[in-house]
Amino acid sequence: MEDGKNLDAHISLAMDIGMQMLVCGAQISRVEDSIGRICKALGAVETHVFSVTSGIIVTAFDSKGNSATQLRRIHSGSLDLTRLAKLNQLSRDICANRITDAEIPSQLEKINAETDRPLWEMTLVYALISGSLSIFFGAPWLDGLCAACTGVILCLLEHWMKKHNFDHVFTVFLVSLLTGLCNVALVKLGLGQRFDAISIGNIMLLIPGIAMTNAVHDMFVDDMLSGVSRFFRSLVIAFLVTFGFTVAGMCL
Repeated sequence: MEDGKNLDAHISLAMDIGMQMLVCGAQISRVEDSIGRICKALGAVETHVFSVTSGIIVTAFDSKGNSATQLRRIHSGSLDLTRLAKLNQLSRDICANRITDAEIPSQLEKINAETDRPLWEMTLVYALISGSLSIFFGAPWLDGLCAACTGVILCLLEHWMKKHNFDHVFTVFLVSLLTGLCNVALVKLGLGQRFDAISIGNIMLLIPGIAMTNAVHDMFVDDMLSGVSRFFRSLVIAFLVTFGFTVAGMCL
């Protein structure tokens, strides 16, 4: 019985890491491989892992014939490559026996605490990306400055909606619409010259390019269910971003 409890606990630890990797934007094959390797490093002799974007199922067997199965429901997350890199390193440390199972929860808490970015830093990054991309795509300097300002507004709106647990798809549309209306206001006030030139920098912050790339990768490695799901989700988000800015642009 004690061996069975240990097996359950070890699966749970592996799924904690795999679940966080998935919500950070990891590829399905990477999540499945990491969970399997962690389970074996913690004492399992055989593992079977099935993951899609909305859930993970793991069955593991130990050397005494005990088995355990666990299921985790995954809710939508947000892309965080810094956190994902730290989770990948944690899984490597576990497989190399540099970390014991008792240390894993504290290491996960440490990673979560370290990767939380302060709001002022995020607004600065959004402003720099939005302004520089507008200029890169041909906007004059004044429109690039306007794009940087509305990039800050976009960041604050997105942060507020996530804090209040708005649905992700609804958040994308509403942020696109409100940011687009801010761009319209800047053009009407004479601070900006072209609505499209200002908006392109904001749009690039919202388009799910990495998610779409991961979706194509998943399809190429035969994770068709997850790949198709991610691909169409990315298309829906891209459409909502475009639709939100288009509706705002009609106010000009």
